[in-house]
Amino acid sequence: MTKNKWRIPTISTDMYAEEFAKLLIDESNKTFFLQGKWGSGKTEYLKNVEKKAKDNLNFIYLELWKPDFNESLSRQLFDATHPKLAKRATIVGHALVTLTIVCSLILAIKGVISINLPNYAFTITTIIATVVINLFSLTKNKVINVDKILMSSSIKMLKGNPKICPNVLIIDDFDRLSQKTQGELYRLFNAIQQGRSSCRIIFVGNLNNIKDNKNNFLDKIIDQVIALPFVLNPQSFSNRLVEIISSNLNEDLSRVEIGKLFIYEHRTLREANHFLSYVEDEFCRQKKKGRVQTDQELLIIYLYLFHKDRYQKLYEDWQKEKNKKELSTIAYCMDSNNLLETKTATKQDDEDELEQYINKILDDTVKYPPEFQRHQVAYFLNEKSYIPTVNNLIISIQNDEIIKPLAYSKDSDQALYQEIFEFLNSVNLEDYIEEIIPQLAKAAIFAMHSEPRHEPNSLVTKILENCETRIENSLPEASYDKRDSKPIKDILSETHTIISNITKNLDIEMSLTEQFYIYRSCLLSFRSPESDYSVTRIFNSKDNRLISKYALTKYYSKKADEIENQKDFGKNLYDAEALLVQLCFFKSTSSNILDVSYYHLKIPPIKTKVAKIEQLADFEYVAFWDCYLGLGTRAKGERILNFEYKNKIYGDYVYNRYKEIKQTACNLLKSNKGSELEKMLNSREWFAFFLRIAAITHQYNVRNNFSQKVILNKLAQLLDSYNEKEINLLSKRLNGEISDDVLLRNLQDLLSQVKNDPEWVSRIK
Repeated sequence: MTKNKWRIPTISTDMYAEEFAKLLIDESNKTFFLQGKWGSGKTEYLKNVEKKAKDNLNFIYLELWKPDFNESLSRQLFDATHPKLAKRATIVGHALVTLTIVCSLILAIKGVISINLPNYAFTITTIIATVVINLFSLTKNKVINVDKILMSSSIKMLKGNPKICPNVLIIDDFDRLSQKTQGELYRLFNAIQQGRSSCRIIFVGNLNNIKDNKNNFLDKIIDQVIALPFVLNPQSFSNRLVEIISSNLNEDLSRVEIGKLFIYEHRTLREANHFLSYVEDEFCRQKKKGRVQTDQELLIIYLYLFHKDRYQKLYEDWQKEKNKKELSTIAYCMDSNNLLETKTATKQDDEDELEQYINKILDDTVKYPPEFQRHQVAYFLNEKSYIPTVNNLIISIQNDEIIKPLAYSKDSDQALYQEIFEFLNSVNLEDYIEEIIPQLAKAAIFAMHSEPRHEPNSLVTKILENCETRIENSLPEASYDKRDSKPIKDILSETHTIISNITKNLDIEMSLTEQFYIYRSCLLSFRSPESDYSVTRIFNSKDNRLISKYALTKYYSKKADEIENQKDFGKNLYDAEALLVQLCFFKSTSSNILDVSYYHLKIPPIKTKVAKIEQLADFEYVAFWDCYLGLGTRAKGERILNFEYKNKIYGDYVYNRYKEIKQTACNLLKSNKGSELEKMLNSREWFAFFLRIAAITHQYNVRNNFSQKVILNKLAQLLDSYNEKEINLLSKRLNGEISDDVLLRNLQDLLSQVKNDPEWVSRIK
């Protein structure tokens, strides 16, 4: 990419230059002040004026500010007014110094080694050395005042002859000069103006920065203040600045605020081009295009160049908080007291206005790439951003070998998982949803079907929520009565069709009850029995067409009743979901009992379903009560279970059966009391794993010895398949050859491996 693509081209000031040139030609013996900030293009503008007036005026530039100029004002003025003569004088001076040194060396050598020189040579050498040394001595002691001679010559030249080309003296960067130099220039001005003079004088600088204007010297001597052409103001080129960035990044930046900042803070064209060079460096050399939010990165660059104290505050805050997991809580730059503490009170209004820009641009916008608050280090200058671009994310999503394991695994802290999740949460997802959702939905269904009652990670839940939203948005907006719930029916029907097509593509079979489990475990409206998605909201509001427990109960109760009455009910995986659908998934609560519309669902009392509940296989029995009550052990003392069953309070009966199943899982492998192995075997993770093996092997009653032997055999098979170095671990354990610690380590490794292996079920089928 060539540099000129990242630069605002020179702005034409020809029309304004012609007018100023005419003014200089017509107005003799006047003094002007060309007003403008440093870097605003004043010098280039004057060069253009010079071109327009070169046949009528002679422009002389006096540049006193340059740091390598240590000579007196008179010498610098002489150099400017007599450039050729000054150059010759410099050459002659250097030659005389050289000649003096040579002559002195000759005389010194003659005195030391007694060389016989001709008399005339000795005389000439002595004369030259003496004359030159005396000249230098006289000028140094001001007997011969060279500065006065040079100044007189310069002033005479500047006054000029009205009949020939008048002079224009340009004193550049007047505001940068010391008070002493400014005072000397005031005296020079008076000397030029005395008597007849055709010289025009232009002071160049920023009036706001004049170091000493308390005596109003400038007001007395300046006839007219000239402002720079409007085309050199940021109002003129700020749009071009944004257009250049937009064109090079191939991105629509019409809503970017950076141009307004250049206008508000009166930035110059030089500053704009300097800014563009940094933008090119960050987005091209550092390859941040598509990896950061453009408007926020532009602001960080702007602060780095023009507000280093603010940029440093951002950086220091990040360094203090970089080890924390939740960067969104960092008070990075919004504390105005901290940010403004180094500023003067006279700038308070400007600082407040700038603060508003910062707050607006760095606002927490849920977009992808992640905003500054979540990934600060990626936005700092000269830092690499390893956040993948949207295109790279899409490539990963469309790769089954990448996306399927991510969808199956537990919530992961690996970068790609987090980045895909953030992308699915972003407001700009809509631009890519048609391209990625089908593949993501396929990965989500694959993950949910990989093992019995797979617990979805946050990525899967986000995928399926986006699918649900997509289906809702795809339905035509039609007016309907508040009792008309046809849209919900359409959503359910469309969802069922999509899942069926995905399972067909994956070559798997998925029952309707398994779909019920996916709904309740993945969708937001099922997260809690206390969900506020009341039936009134679902049926009466067109803006809340969510798949909910109420919708499933209303539309699938009849089908669930048919499943419940099938001959082998209770022995199939997910049979518990048929009962949960009819019971609206969770026990009655005060919120839904008070909802009048709840009664239209005609929820049967739990007592009428006891016989079917007790038919459930142990793995389904646990799933039913963990959903209906939140946890099966809550059955004891539960009010709605306070009725008799087999000569016991039903709540006690449920509690006892549930505890027996749990105890079987804990006692499957013997362990020492109080050991770490015992703690692991009592964990919920182990219990869920135990029930999955029971479901895979069709062990309906895990409390009998035969089922336990089958489960042990499958467990041994699974351990050996993952650990080829240590085979027959369980057999060795039974023979006392393996300690608790060794078995614990292997079981923990096994649980970790099955968490990340969507194919583990095939190892024991």
